[in-house]
Amino acid sequence: MTEERDSESRDSSSRSQSERAEELLEQWGQRVARFVSTAAARPREEAEDIWAEAQSIRLRLGRDWDTAIALLFETPRPPANIA
Repeated sequence: MTEERDSESRDSSSRSQSERAEELLEQWGQRVARFVSTAAARPREEAEDIWAEAQSIRLRLGRDWDTAIALLFETPRPPANIA
């Protein structure tokens, strides 16, 4: 009879550990999903900002898209009078 109780106790403990492991994996999965979601949102927002800036330049200068994009990514040059 004691062997049966010990066996039941071990089974219960094993199930408890399995449930705890499942909970931890679920929590970890939720954290990873949140991180990936946030990490993916930042480049998308940056791309939207660049697109809006390109549209602004195009409308302001009245030029085509290729020229607007070239102006957006053009490297600023120092003033010519600096030696």
